[in-house]
Amino acid sequence: MPELRVGDRTVRVDSQGFMVDPDDATEYWCSSKILGEAQDPNDRNKIVEYRERSAHTSVNTAAKVKLFLNPSYSNNDSATLNSDSGVIYTMAYNSDGYRTEVKIKEGADDTSEDFISATDYGTGGNPPRLPEAKYLFQDATTTKTGVAKITYDYTFWDTAETQLKTKFVTYPAASAPNNDSASATIVKFYYDQEGKIRWKKSADGTISYYAYDPDFGRMAYKMVDVETDDLPLELQKGSSLWEAWGSSNPPGAPTNTDFVNTDDNALQRVWKYEYNELGRRSKTERVLEGGSKVKYVAYLGRETRTYLDWDSGTDKPRRPVRVRIKNANGWRGFVRGKYKGL
Repeated sequence: MPELRVGDRTVRVDSQGFMVDPDDATEYWCSSKILGEAQDPNDRNKIVEYRERSAHTSVNTAAKVKLFLNPSYSNNDSATLNSDSGVIYTMAYNSDGYRTEVKIKEGADDTSEDFISATDYGTGGNPPRLPEAKYLFQDATTTKTGVAKITYDYTFWDTAETQLKTKFVTYPAASAPNNDSASATIVKFYYDQEGKIRWKKSADGTISYYAYDPDFGRMAYKMVDVETDDLPLELQKGSSLWEAWGSSNPPGAPTNTDFVNTDDNALQRVWKYEYNELGRRSKTERVLEGGSKVKYVAYLGRETRTYLDWDSGTDKPRRPVRVRIKNANGWRGFVRGKYKGL
């Protein structure tokens, strides 16, 4: 798909042509995009307008295609862009170069552009890189006023606000009967000083805990629906396979209840993950009442073997082995078979 600069825009012909009938008639499909050049708002070299093929239906002859692709022709748009039909997207950016709006209109002359998405950055004193609100457009509208939105609140480990500590995401209330309580819901995240999620509180109040492999930094332990006033010792102390939390309380407790759940019926479902010397996941264990469900993965050259539902009593999987094979050209195959040993 060739791409050329035309004035202040880049144009691309998605298809130079194809045969549509026995008379060798050719149909041309063209689309284009405009790249911004402003410094404030900072849209330089960013797409500020994208014109779908439906907006260039007037490009229907070889002569029109030549005009469309001619960098020295100053009337590309007036000669090749539909004035009142076809899908055109417009994008807006803030002074830091973050996209804040995406709108849609019909044809070049349409002045009533409807919102598709919108995001606010840094309006409440937070770092400009972090979104503070995302709007939820359910109906055609040309304004953000009165539109429901998801909001974000942050705290940081450092005064420079480079190390995220907590993120609270507030979802707007759904109207009845979709939500009987008709109240907003909040999902909360707690990060350690390395930027890894350690705790999460879902909108329904469920608390989840995450710990990571000390060598590779990949998730090695996960507990969902934690009873936080009775934390298991393996969560508090960790092991050689995952880092310890180091406390009998979740962050901020007992004075702060953001990550507290004292339900004695909490399920405390646990997943454990192990990795080989190359950092590839080799074992997944789901801890269940009365036992565990284990999956092993072996990496043997171009083969990857998955042993599902491993039976520790017989040292065999209870289900067929899955084998993925990659040849020298990168092609992959997939087979299943009975277990015959590693």
